Amino acid sequence: MALNTYRSRLHQDRRPWLGRKPVEPVDTAPSLQNALEQGQRAELVRRAFLTLPARYRDAILMYYFEDLDIAESARVLGIAEGTLKAQLHRARELLRSRCEAPRPPVKPTSRRKYHDAGRTDEILRVRRDQLSRRQVL
Repeated sequence: MALNTYRSRLHQDRRPWLGRKPVEPVDTAPSLQNALEQGQRAELVRRAFLTLPARYRDAILMYYFEDLDIAESARVLGIAEGTLKAQLHRARELLRSRCEAPRPPVKPTSRRKYHDAGRTDEILRVRRDQLSRRQVL
């Protein structure tokens, strides 16, 4: 019933209700910059939440925003508890990946950087000589 109520509200409002008001961190001197960053972060999470597949959104809503435990959430959704746990895990991972800032690609390091160039060339020359002698015999 809670799931149907949520879905009805989603279609009516076109913006989902995400439960309780978020708890503000205790800061003795909150700045305008912090407030702006928190607002942007909250909007980023809301948008990422809306892009989740329905089964993951429903799992998050029942467990986190409706304050139901695993057993009750699974019963309301009509799925097994293990399935709910897996869906919650996948939903959190998707949210984490969609909310993280993209990282620059890591450049591979050259192996030659860690070896003495002359020594490496000498080892290769000796190895080639050894192989060529085997082929002659």
